[in-house]
Amino acid sequence: MTVRPVAGFLVLLVGLAGCGSAPAPGPSASGTAQLPLGRTFKATGASEGGRDRPLAAKASIAFAADGTTSVATGCNTASAKTQLRDGKLVSVDGFVITAAGCSPPDRTDQQQFVMQVVTAQPELILDGDVLLLRGANAEIRFKDRRVADPDRRLEGTRWQVTGTFDAQVGSSIAAPQGVLILSGGQVRYTGPCNDLQGPAAVTGMTITIGPLTTGPARPCDPDQQRLQASVGNILAGLVRATVTTNALRLEHQNGTGVSLVEAP
Repeated sequence: MTVRPVAGFLVLLVGLAGCGSAPAPGPSASGTAQLPLGRTFKATGASEGGRDRPLAAKASIAFAADGTTSVATGCNTASAKTQLRDGKLVSVDGFVITAAGCSPPDRTDQQQFVMQVVTAQPELILDGDVLLLRGANAEIRFKDRRVADPDRRLEGTRWQVTGTFDAQVGSSIAAPQGVLILSGGQVRYTGPCNDLQGPAAVTGMTITIGPLTTGPARPCDPDQQRLQASVGNILAGLVRATVTTNALRLEHQNGTGVSLVEAP
């Protein structure tokens, strides 16, 4: 995936900055301090011209601690350094957006709408867990991600394996293979080739696993065998867990790990 400047929006911002003889407004005294830094918000609705506007795909906005704002449009992701000036969200150098093709067409339409709102220096209104970006003729409503889509419980959730990763060689993506459950001081992985089960002591987001017992073998292909072996090696000893909404990442102390999502 590549990135490219959002040319139309950059022209608009530069044009606004150059109007008249007065210099462009500088950042407020607080700069990024008034932005909800470190928080992510998911879009819950929108309106345009006073009428509700359906969102065809998920959209969100995230405010990093360094002042970078990232916007998921439902198709691509745009980012820029931002500041809050007189209550309005202003990009410092213009947004840069990834360039994946949007399909179906309603996602292209949504992306254009979202970027028009975000790049038009919208008013940013935050009320607890509710965020509003309000432009002259359109607005997008958001709710804090931890409220709109809270992190799943580490224990008791059925987690489906989607792949493995290695800090040295990157990720290996696989079709969903097997389900893992942590419950009652035990871990059970129902894999494509056999089952693994044994003790798992959970302390916060750290898990001490093993030793595991292996159940009877089932017929499986070589790719499934490799995945099963990788998961078995990761589920041994000290493992660090990270949960983000419906996704789980288990990382072994040696840098290898397994990626999972909440099972349907």
